[in-house]
Amino acid sequence: MKITQHRPAYFTGYENEVSKFGSLNDLLEIPWIKRIEENPELNFYRWSQTDNLLIAEFNKGKTWFVIGRHMEETYKLRLPKWKPPKEEKVLIPKIKEKDFDPIKA
Repeated sequence: MKITQHRPAYFTGYENEVSKFGSLNDLLEIPWIKRIEENPELNFYRWSQTDNLLIAEFNKGKTWFVIGRHMEETYKLRLPKWKPPKEEKVLIPKIKEKDFDPIKA
């Protein structure tokens, strides 16, 4: 299976990585994914998915960020289905470029 990294449009000068994985454990060990979970400043809560998007949830699910897009095998990931926060307002966590860039990490 493959996952393509997603970076916000305001991150310029980067190329999104494409990584292969064979299981959920493999996916969560990909360096650009693992860094998000390990960064204590982000207050990581859990991984979830909607359709073919991998989503990192923060602050007990009140904030979230699309991390990557994986191909059709979404049913094999066995992650919770992402649900929008109860508030209508969508909050964006403070994610620094170094969290996405293996060279700057």
